Amino acid sequence: MPVYQICEMPMFFISLIDDSKTKKRFKLCLSGVGILGIVYTFSLLILYLFSFSAYEAEQLASFDRYLSTYLSGMFAFILMLFIFMFAKRDKPKINISYLVLIFVMLNVNISKIYPSTILYQNSVNDTQKLREQREIPKAVLEKLDSETDLVYVLSQNDRGYKFWVTHFNLTPVKSLPEEGFTSWSLGKKYNNDDIWTKNFSVDKFSEYLQEFTHLYIDNADKQFIDGYGSVFANPSDIKDKTLFRVENQNGATKLVKA
Repeated sequence: MPVYQICEMPMFFISLIDDSKTKKRFKLCLSGVGILGIVYTFSLLILYLFSFSAYEAEQLASFDRYLSTYLSGMFAFILMLFIFMFAKRDKPKINISYLVLIFVMLNVNISKIYPSTILYQNSVNDTQKLREQREIPKAVLEKLDSETDLVYVLSQNDRGYKFWVTHFNLTPVKSLPEEGFTSWSLGKKYNNDDIWTKNFSVDKFSEYLQEFTHLYIDNADKQFIDGYGSVFANPSDIKDKTLFRVENQNGATKLVKA
């Protein structure tokens, strides 16, 4: 629910209060809730500056999710506060049940409820299809050792969704170094908003691969093949959902199909 809609609710309910003393008390209470929301938001920003990685901080990763946690609690608190207040009145101007129902109908996006209720089965089917698309082939997983292997995941022109799903699906095999991680997408940026793709030289990419035991291609494209195909022992092996071993051949780093 948008912030402005959450702000609408207390102002609407306060307008229904007749007693000036009660109205002042509720305004003070709601002001405190609002101030705490501001403090919470600034606390999040401080965490992005000092606790999150540069990649997460630059795009405010999951900020909407973190903020919605407070807003959801604030919404529930305000709603229950006024339900309690109006329920105590001897002769309320309007039935509180109808009041709450009207407000919910006007402000809740019903279309977002459909997938988990009326269209539940369609949602389940879509989820199953998506999981099938993101699955890592069993033959690839069988070739990896969770105790010793570290896999570089390549996912070209990806904002992070495919990479992190693949990272999760590889668990318990590690796919992130302890420090110094660069990017899952390589070459020239795909657009002006692309902050994920890093344009490394072939030599730098080869040097970086030495930290890993394998490279897994979730998604490769012509840009990657043209720019980094020389690192592969056989560039024709470059295909999606393919695993490669990182080997040292005559002093040069080579990727050999596993």
